[in-house]
Amino acid sequence: MKKLTWIFVLAVLGAGSLIAQSMRVLELQAGYMDPKGTPAGLIFGGNYGISIDERVDVSFGLSYFHKSYKKETTVSSSTGPSGVTMTHVVQNYEYGTSLLPLAFNVTVHVPIQPPLSWYVGGGLSYQFLFQKENNYDDNVSFKHTYKSGGWQLRAGVEYQIGSRSSLILEAFNNNCKVKSDDIEVDVSGIGFKAGVRVLFY
Repeated sequence: MKKLTWIFVLAVLGAGSLIAQSMRVLELQAGYMDPKGTPAGLIFGGNYGISIDERVDVSFGLSYFHKSYKKETTVSSSTGPSGVTMTHVVQNYEYGTSLLPLAFNVTVHVPIQPPLSWYVGGGLSYQFLFQKENNYDDNVSFKHTYKSGGWQLRAGVEYQIGSRSSLILEAFNNNCKVKSDDIEVDVSGIGFKAGVRVLFY
C-alpha cells in the first residue's frame, strides 16, 4: 500500500505542471455512497483539472462523505390494556463517520449523439477516515483517524446544456482499506453522483 501511496504523490506532482495550460475543467457533484465498513450516506465533492483535448480530462478530486448513527438497546417492552405496545429504549452509543478521499483522475469522454455523451475514468486516491464515538453508558468519547491509499473507477452519462456546460450522472466504485495501527476499516463501496461539468479558460 505504501507503493500505491508514492505513485499517487508522483502522479499529483506530475499533473500539477499541466494545470498552467489548456482549458480548465470543474465538476461539482452530490450523491450517495454505500461503504462496506460504515453505514451508507451522502457524499459531496468535485474535480478540478484540465482538458488535454476534446476527449481526455486530467483532474484532482476531493470528496466528503459523512454519516451519523446510533446504537440503541431496548430495556423493556409491554402491552397496555388498549393493545398499544410501550417500548423503553436506552441510547448507548452514537457514532460519527467522515471519509475524505483525495484523488488524481483521468477521464475519457466518448460522444454518442449530441447533446449526449458518456465517459469512463479512474484514478489513484489517498483517503482519510475520521470516526467519533460517544459512549453514553460510561460517559466517554473516542476519536479515531485512519488513512491509506486506494483507487477509484467511474462511468457516467453527460448531457450538454451549453457551449461549455453539461449535466452529469455517474456510478462509481471506491476501493480502499484505511488503517490506524493494527485496525483496518474497509471503506470500499459503490455509489451514485449527479452534478455539473463546466469548461473555462
